[in-house]
Amino acid sequence: MAEGKGEGEGGYICSRGEGGRRSRLRKKEGRRKKMKRRRRRPWRKKKKEEEERKSLDQDRGRRKIEKEERKKERLGMAMKPVLMVISLMRVGWFICVYRFNIVGQWAVTTSVDYSLAQLIQVIILLSTGGKNGGGYEASKYVVIAFHGGILFLHGIINSLPISLLSFLGQLAAIWNVIGVFVLMIVIPSVATERASAKFVFTHFNTENGEGINSKPYIFLLGLLLSQYTLTGFDASAHMTEETKDADRNGPKGIISSVGISIVVGWGYILGITFAVTDILYLLSEDNDAGGYAIAQVFYQAFKKRYGHGTGGTICLVIVAVAIFFCGMSSVTSNSRMAYAFSRDGAMPLSSLWHQVNNQEVPIYAVWLSVFISFCMALTSLGSIVAFEAMVSIATIGLYIAYAFPIFFRVTLAKKHFVPGPFNLGRYGVVVGWVAVLWVLTISVLFSLPVSYPITIETLNYTPVAVGFSSDVGYVPLDSGHARLRQLGYKQELNRHLSVISNFAFSFSIISVLTGVTTLYNTGLNYGGPVSFVYGWFIASGFTMIVALSMAEICSSYPTSGGLYYWSAKLAGPRWAPFASWITGWFNIVGQWAVTTSVDYSLAQLIQVIILLSTGGKNGGGYEASKYVVIAFHGGILLLHGIINSLPISLLSFLGQLAAIWNVLGVFVLMIVIPSVATERASAKFVFTYFNTENEDGISSRPYIFLLGLLMSQYTLTGFDASAHMTEETRDADRNGPKGIISAVGISIIAGWGYILGISFAVTDIHYLLSEDNDTGGYAIAEVFYQAFKKRYGHGTGGIFCLVIVALAIFFCGMSSVTSNSRMAYAFSRDGAMPLSSLWHQVNNQEVPIYAVWLSVFISFCMALTSLGSVVAFEAMVSIATIGLYIAYALPIFFRVTLAQKDFVHGPFNLGRYGVIVGWVAVFWVVFISILFSLPVSYPITIETLNYTPVAVGCLLILVVSYWLISGRRWFRGPITNI
Repeated sequence: MAEGKGEGEGGYICSRGEGGRRSRLRKKEGRRKKMKRRRRRPWRKKKKEEEERKSLDQDRGRRKIEKEERKKERLGMAMKPVLMVISLMRVGWFICVYRFNIVGQWAVTTSVDYSLAQLIQVIILLSTGGKNGGGYEASKYVVIAFHGGILFLHGIINSLPISLLSFLGQLAAIWNVIGVFVLMIVIPSVATERASAKFVFTHFNTENGEGINSKPYIFLLGLLLSQYTLTGFDASAHMTEETKDADRNGPKGIISSVGISIVVGWGYILGITFAVTDILYLLSEDNDAGGYAIAQVFYQAFKKRYGHGTGGTICLVIVAVAIFFCGMSSVTSNSRMAYAFSRDGAMPLSSLWHQVNNQEVPIYAVWLSVFISFCMALTSLGSIVAFEAMVSIATIGLYIAYAFPIFFRVTLAKKHFVPGPFNLGRYGVVVGWVAVLWVLTISVLFSLPVSYPITIETLNYTPVAVGFSSDVGYVPLDSGHARLRQLGYKQELNRHLSVISNFAFSFSIISVLTGVTTLYNTGLNYGGPVSFVYGWFIASGFTMIVALSMAEICSSYPTSGGLYYWSAKLAGPRWAPFASWITGWFNIVGQWAVTTSVDYSLAQLIQVIILLSTGGKNGGGYEASKYVVIAFHGGILLLHGIINSLPISLLSFLGQLAAIWNVLGVFVLMIVIPSVATERASAKFVFTYFNTENEDGISSRPYIFLLGLLMSQYTLTGFDASAHMTEETRDADRNGPKGIISAVGISIIAGWGYILGISFAVTDIHYLLSEDNDTGGYAIAEVFYQAFKKRYGHGTGGIFCLVIVALAIFFCGMSSVTSNSRMAYAFSRDGAMPLSSLWHQVNNQEVPIYAVWLSVFISFCMALTSLGSVVAFEAMVSIATIGLYIAYALPIFFRVTLAQKDFVHGPFNLGRYGVIVGWVAVFWVVFISILFSLPVSYPITIETLNYTPVAVGCLLILVVSYWLISGRRWFRGPITNI
């Protein structure tokens, strides 16, 4: 028992001691781990703090990014107008560079071949005895015939294969070098009287007869000879697609042609100058060459040595052959440029001009260049000032085209430009900037006056010509088509129009030649020059605001329905049917009134042309009755209906032709009329004279000035045509807005130039407005007629100028019918017109043929009111301005009120300025609606009452009554057809 107990006790004691030891070990281990944890805590804390810091930094970074994004968004909204302009100018830059280039090249060809024609005339003159020996001096008509013959030869030569052209080009280069070498030695050697080296290197001629005495100024003007000569070397670039190893040989061609020309040219100048002794005699029109200085040098050198000037004539033939080769190469370069430009779809009828024949020659581009160069030379028949302005594009226009790609290379493409085998390395940017600055310098330099005092005859028209010189290929994924499907319409019309074609329709309807010519009497009567010179800018500024708002909405809803569709979408479901109804009817009736007004004004102008052609009112001329005028009107509408029945591709070409005609017509008339006029108004008269003698009992100057705005506001109407053509325009959500804004912008510039040019020929306002003058009171026709009659003894030239205007008005009416028909097509497609199922049908050429003839018929019916009462007719036509602008304002009003928060922007938008611009547009329309409803004559009688508010009010009553009686029961707004 004791033993067991002992064991038990011993075992117990032993177990407790082991357990205590393990317990102590556990506690020790726990303390050790605890201390270890304590030692680790700072690191954990630090890690946690780092994680928290990182999280905080991420939050701060995120907030910073969000802040920057909000800042960018605000900046983006503020920059919307700038970005808007940039987006509009994308195509503009492309077109600007190309068109400065191609127009500059055409001007070079015109200049070169016309100078050859003049030299041939001088050669004939000298060969027949010279001016002082009874030699034959050709008229300007003979010179232009020479010019046409030379161009015809150049066209034939350039129709040959490139292998033969290459041989002729090399022959031309050899001829030029040998010709210079021969002439620079022969002429000073033959001359019996030679200039001294001191004269050649130090004499400075200040006797120029132009009123310029400043030596630095004279020296700078003298640079034109050198700069004009060193032009056209871009031909090497245009021939690169026909050049082997073009990336190396093209640059070599450019540099070597310029370099060798510099050396050879200096030698030629130096050699000829040693034969110059009497500068004044060489420049005199009384010498044998008629003032052709270098021809006189050649002729006199041989005549004084051998007693006759045959050798000098032969030397001139050497020069003539060189100029012939120059013109030949110029046409070659022109044709390649036209080929490339049309290949990119940037010209009217592009598909034609870039075709090549079986000899791989762009044959149509060749003859296009020949034809246009001949047309440019025809300006010399009317006015040498106009011709010189046209030819000035040859230097400035081309160099501007040279500078554009260089400017983009040193700015936008500075970091991304990939050099070819030939490159300037790190000096490329520096050299590029120097080139750009030089072009800028010469552009300014050659735009400065070249004679004092400055008059119409001595004005340097270079900046005018260059200023007026200013659709790329098809994009398969058309955003306009996609957007039309989103709006619920299927594509039924042929989507063929480019941005230029879209612009051309609106520009042709605005037609400054039409509006200004038609209402020039109104401008003269209410305020005169001050009213339309300054009033034009006031009306233009607010019209541009209206156009911007319309363009923004057009970008969101590019449909042919245009204004009435916009109103439906912007007014909301409750008001959509009524808003669409009233906007649509005001729009379509306003458009019919525009067509009526335009074509009737053309009929009246035709009557005036016939009157002047048969002797004028004071010479027993034929004055047509109102029945004959309405017959003219019907015939014009018939022609417009036939033209608008043609496919849209032909209408597109005619639309672009109309735009070109309007620009060229403005350019020609604004120069020719004041140039021809023997009596001209002073600048003070044009810019400061305010006519208060209106015989209408109105003497308040502000009131008269405001009434004078009608001319400007009537002219700047009809640009909604770009919206109505959107279903036939590629990328309409972008190009439709561009068409609207560019049509208004270019019309503003062209219109002011036209007004200014014509106003310089106005001297007696009272006589121009009198019904006793030759035109029966048609002021602008009297200006044209009298300008030529006083200068030449007959007014034939003035009648031709009126024909230019008449064609512009014809194109305006044509485009107006196009726009009318598209509006009628869309409005009837949505069931808003009687017999809607008929009017929205299209033929197999995808033309809404019935809508075309409906527009023609209604426009003719509206004009019939002129047979009963001219007051009723004027009331009807007044809808053309007020009615249309009310239609413009309604969707804008809904956009800034009911749809202010829900409006979905298109690619073109005004950002946060859209609402402000919209309100200004609405208030302007309200203002002009009230203004043009005010009395225009006192005292107010049945004959003098302004029936505009009556006509517009009647239209409103009819439209609303039709809605209340019938329309509200069945019209639900635009109807989708997908």
